[in-house]
Amino acid sequence: MSEPLLVRGGRVVDPAAGRDGAFDLLLRGGVVVEVGSRLSSDGAKIFLNTTLASEVLRIDRKSGAIEARAKVDRPDNLTWARDGRLRVASLRGKTRELLSCSSIESGSCPMPFAIVALDPTTMETKTVYEGGPGTPSGAGTVGLEVDGELLVGTFAGDRIVRVAAQGR
Repeated sequence: MSEPLLVRGGRVVDPAAGRDGAFDLLLRGGVVVEVGSRLSSDGAKIFLNTTLASEVLRIDRKSGAIEARAKVDRPDNLTWARDGRLRVASLRGKTRELLSCSSIESGSCPMPFAIVALDPTTMETKTVYEGGPGTPSGAGTVGLEVDGELLVGTFAGDRIVRVAAQGR
């Protein structure tokens, strides 16, 4: 098996997934195997979402070995927070809901979701925000902490929800 290669900030144009921008890409054997993975601060570990398996993997970048797994319902995008933990968007709807939301161009996706804090060392998780049906945003696909707020991006990418991040 070839060593995984992480390309940071690669340009991705994928109309089927509604992506057009800079993303981190994980390649193995010259094939993109994941979009949206993150590196540890020292570059030694890759944190990779396996959305359909509902796990986040910690992978040794040099050997490619899976070191640890964390259970997160349908993880989507990962971001780093100031506290050293990852923020993981967790899509908590059924597969049918997820598929129907993937084609949304504007408006909200009526699916439950959460933003989960993930400790990169222990792989322990804690839900820091929950939302979804009945909220103006609908399902969130990314959570980013900025200046004491949690910014949650949506499926269509046409809105951002701001939530106080204190005590998270």
